[in-house]
Amino acid sequence: MGVLQVIINAVIPLFFIYGKQLDQASYQEKGRRFLTALPKEKNRIIQQWEAMGKEVQNAADSQALLQLKNNYCDLKACLNCRIGHHLLSELD
Repeated sequence: MGVLQVIINAVIPLFFIYGKQLDQASYQEKGRRFLTALPKEKNRIIQQWEAMGKEVQNAADSQALLQLKNNYCDLKACLNCRIGHHLLSELD
């Protein structure tokens, strides 16, 4: 696991947890700013999203798309996902 993945998957979540525990939204906002400042992840899943035309600009985008895949695509819950619903409606 590279340094970028450690930051994205370990360090930044600590900002969110710490902010939530202390009821300090400023820590959560710092976590969001870090995600938008970091480069996108480079993996097969993100490459597939990009091949479908989804622009991925930073780590926040790549994390969001990984979350969508894990919680909708992998569960075949396309109709519950706005992107999946849109893609399926284009098939008509």
